[in-house]
Amino acid sequence: MINKFAILLGAALCSALFFGSCSKDESTTNKDPEHQENPDNPDNPDVPEQPANKKDGIYVSALENFLNEKLNAGISECDVILLDEVPDFDVIKISLQDKKYQGIKVKLNLEFCTGIKGIRDKALEKCGTLTSVKLPNTIINIGEDAFVYCSNLKSITLPDVITSIGNSAFACSDLSTITLPTTLTSIGDYAFSECDNLTSITIPKS
Repeated sequence: MINKFAILLGAALCSALFFGSCSKDESTTNKDPEHQENPDNPDNPDVPEQPANKKDGIYVSALENFLNEKLNAGISECDVILLDEVPDFDVIKISLQDKKYQGIKVKLNLEFCTGIKGIRDKALEKCGTLTSVKLPNTIINIGEDAFVYCSNLKSITLPDVITSIGNSAFACSDLSTITLPTTLTSIGDYAFSECDNLTSITIPKS
């Protein structure tokens, strides 16, 4: 019997022939040569990622000040741990789309935002600074275009309670691997379309 997830992924991975090329939206990533990664702060794949600590978190209202501090200090990568029970995604999106922050790689951690039940449509679309996302274990659905055109988004942790992923949710992102939870029952069309670096999808057995 064909795994139900294999059928769901068929439409989710459809090519640009139907969805359209990601290159048309390259301007949204704002890859300004004046704001390239600081060579004094290279990524180190040998250093294990540390668990989030709530005392290091901030509220969305402080996000702009936090990013400005990193920018002024010449820091090219930072963890943003949000403490809002239900954060304002509009404020997050505006901040992460701001051209002046495009030289900063942002790892967004929402694990403490336990009042969130879902990621709404277009919640974080076109956030070129976003490189990774951790979701709380209260999320049951990810809306349409939620992370579309997040061209530097390389990883996202999907909790084991998610039941649906909307159309084009991660289209034109830079995901390389994705693990689908066993609770997932619906994957929208083109959900992972034009994810050119997506080489591994872990599919539940059931």
